Amino acid sequence: MTKIAPMTAEYALLISLWRYDGAYCVYDDVFLDIGLGLRPEMCGKNMGLSFLCKGLDFAREFYKTSNFRLTVAAFNQRAIKVYQRAGFCISQEVTHVISGGKFFVMECCEGDKGSLR
Repeated sequence: MTKIAPMTAEYALLISLWRYDGAYCVYDDVFLDIGLGLRPEMCGKNMGLSFLCKGLDFAREFYKTSNFRLTVAAFNQRAIKVYQRAGFCISQEVTHVISGGKFFVMECCEGDKGSLR
């Protein structure tokens, strides 16, 4: 019997462990996509790296991974510098279909020490 249910953290964790064979392995994503942001009044106060590292520490513990990916607006050099200091590298540039804005996808694999693969 098919069951449709709301996504929960428990389901998300289980789904993240699924692996597919053959051509379907394109669905096997080795990265945990993260998103973060500081309240506007907290920006520019040298808190970004500490904030990011605490989030990554949480993700390592909770999701049992060290492979992270994020997307950032290409104009946001302040954030990009923080991400690079934490070991992230730009892996691709994408363009938002509606706004035309440029974004960078950045990846961090602890085994790579931040280098592009």
